[in-house]
Amino acid sequence: MSSIGKIFIVVNLALAALALGWATNHLETANNYKQEKADLQVEMDTAIKTKDGEIEDLRNNLNTEKTARSSAKSELAAANADRDRLQAELTREQDRGNQMSAELATMTASLQSYAESNDNLQGRWEQSEANLRNEMNSRRDAEQAQGTAEQAQRDAESALSEAQDQITGFERHVTSLTKANSQLEIDLQALVEHTGVSVVEIANMPLIDGAVLGVNAGVAPGLVSINKGSADGVKRGFTFEVYAGAQYKGRVRVVEVQGNMCVAEIVKTVGGRTISQGDAASTRI
Repeated sequence: MSSIGKIFIVVNLALAALALGWATNHLETANNYKQEKADLQVEMDTAIKTKDGEIEDLRNNLNTEKTARSSAKSELAAANADRDRLQAELTREQDRGNQMSAELATMTASLQSYAESNDNLQGRWEQSEANLRNEMNSRRDAEQAQGTAEQAQRDAESALSEAQDQITGFERHVTSLTKANSQLEIDLQALVEHTGVSVVEIANMPLIDGAVLGVNAGVAPGLVSINKGSADGVKRGFTFEVYAGAQYKGRVRVVEVQGNMCVAEIVKTVGGRTISQGDAASTRI
């Protein structure tokens, strides 16, 4: 074989080796790409399931808040109904007390009449011994009637005392309910005066999502700044629920509003959790 033929053979072998190496490397790269794609799909599926769970938890929390608000309204209505019922019962008991007082006055007048009759009988006994037996019988009858009247008076006084005790108890209960109702009205008025926003506006807060820009823990009860302001529809008195991911941290109430941001005071925190910069904030859960 000539030298040129040998050279061609060597060149062909080298090219074949290069082609085999390239094919092997390309196959390995393709397999790695398929594995990375499968891993990425698993991560995406897991993330979707996690977000679906978080959304379900938020919906459950919203339903719980709605139920609590409805329950509070029902309790207030029940308290008002109890107050009206107790007021009506108090009026009836007062009428009964007045009636018993009138009956007691009648019994007192009867006792006075009996006493006058007794005096007359005593005088007649002194005037005529012949009529002594009849007068004594009349006196005994009068004394028995007086005893009956006195017992009736004691019974009436006891009933009146019980009625007065019941009236006092009802008055205390009505006073307690009236104070509780007045305190609720005062708290509601204070909230309106403090925020300058009507109850209707607070109840119909729009959905506003933002984030915590900063936290000032040096001022009690703590202040946070949020990247939403009057340009986004924020008003004083609005509340934001603060959370990080699926972890709920607490609630803040807006005390100052600027164009593109607002300042809110911390109303409550949950489980000792701390509100931090970067936490999410929304007017609704």
